[in-house]
Amino acid sequence: MFANYADYLEGIKVQNSGYIQFTRSMSKDNWENANPCDVYVVDALENGTLGLRSFGVPQHGHHPIPPWNILVDLNKHLLDQPSDLSTRIIIVQCLSPSHDLKFAPVHVMDFLGVTYDLDPIFLWSIYESIKNRAESVDVDRLSFSADYLALHVEFQGGSPVRAWATITKKIINHHCVKIVVIFLNHRCAKLDRELYPTVNPLKGLIKERLPGSNYAWNSQITLQNAFEVYNGSPGDRAALGAPESAHIKFLFYAWKSMDTETVKRFNEEPVEFMTPLLTLFRQAFAADLQNLRSQYRPIAEKTHATESHEMLLALWIQARRDIETFSTTTRSIEAYISKKMRKQIDGFKLSEIGDAMNDYIRILAQAREDEAYMKDRLSVNVGTLSLIESRNSIAQSRSTGRVTFLAFIFLPLSLVTSFFGMNIQELTGNGSSGNAFCAAAVCTTAFTIFLWGLINFILRLVEAWKEYDREIVESRYELDDCTLTRIRETWKKVVPEKKRR
Repeated sequence: MFANYADYLEGIKVQNSGYIQFTRSMSKDNWENANPCDVYVVDALENGTLGLRSFGVPQHGHHPIPPWNILVDLNKHLLDQPSDLSTRIIIVQCLSPSHDLKFAPVHVMDFLGVTYDLDPIFLWSIYESIKNRAESVDVDRLSFSADYLALHVEFQGGSPVRAWATITKKIINHHCVKIVVIFLNHRCAKLDRELYPTVNPLKGLIKERLPGSNYAWNSQITLQNAFEVYNGSPGDRAALGAPESAHIKFLFYAWKSMDTETVKRFNEEPVEFMTPLLTLFRQAFAADLQNLRSQYRPIAEKTHATESHEMLLALWIQARRDIETFSTTTRSIEAYISKKMRKQIDGFKLSEIGDAMNDYIRILAQAREDEAYMKDRLSVNVGTLSLIESRNSIAQSRSTGRVTFLAFIFLPLSLVTSFFGMNIQELTGNGSSGNAFCAAAVCTTAFTIFLWGLINFILRLVEAWKEYDREIVESRYELDDCTLTRIRETWKKVVPEKKRR
């Protein structure tokens, strides 16, 4: 819609018939020749009208409204699919009167991801760019959904429209895509209801996305709805004839719901769903891998912080869990497509499945390399900590040795001082003389030092004799061992083993 019919949208007005009126102020040629990194922001106004703000071109503000309008039925199509697949349409809904914004609710992101190939890695690049600019754009909260299908952003205040446009402009500079951002005001009740219809918004869009392919529609809808039934009771799965050996609940972990009809359709033609399934699962695992890389690489640079070791250990455990899950799923897919089923698959589909499996193997190898890097880094960190602790222990032992050496000198002196310093005049009638005290103290100290040195000298002689004796024993053992070896070899040649028996 935007790629073919509109460049600068001026008045998008909600009408009573449930249609939204789009008006363009530039020609189709101007849109096609526009900079692929332009950002077009549609801001919700209080009167139910959406006004355009363009931040990707020199001109800003409102533009003249040409007499050409386009009507789109949102009840059936939500948003028309642009033929230019390099265009990304991002919906941002205003959550509260305080103008806090939340980027792309989960079910809207499901729609965008299926229809416009919004790769999880693209979402991750948005996340990284916002995180790097969080302070400058007043971002209050930034997080991914559990399945990495949606990115949640809340702004503190200021101008979130301009802030988001600035972020988006920076993001797409290296993606070479056009982005149309639609901000929905909380007062636009009619527009809000139309953007969340009860009818499945995917109907009719995927056929346009993949013309001439009947199984594509069935595949996407089935994958969209597969998760809940396969997480149900075993009785439900048995009633539907679901193959237990395939472990399909692993394959559909990113999808939200499934009805009985689509489950039966999947069981009738399971191979038709393999190609989109493998693609979606590969993208999800690649996003998880990119997430781990962005987290452990900054941490791996810190080798002396205890917190970094704990975080790196947690990331390594998470990587091991993801790799094991991915490996189990890959084996389940290979088991599901049995040899008999391979004979029924045509060459084109079999080639697509083979290419997807090759991508699986490549990504799995990259994940194992990253996991090995984290494990090696943990080992190096533990070794570094052990070395640091050993050096500290050696330094402390040396300090203790110095204290022990001083104790050998001053302990006898203190003993003699306390002994000869006692007042024994009341017992003997005369006190001890000072000369006798000094002589006894010096003699006792000298005798103690001499005794300590003699003991130390004897211990050194004993250690030297042990080392000398060990060398003699080893040399004799080597000589005897060589002699015994020659005797054994000679005996084997003279008397064969059979004769000896």
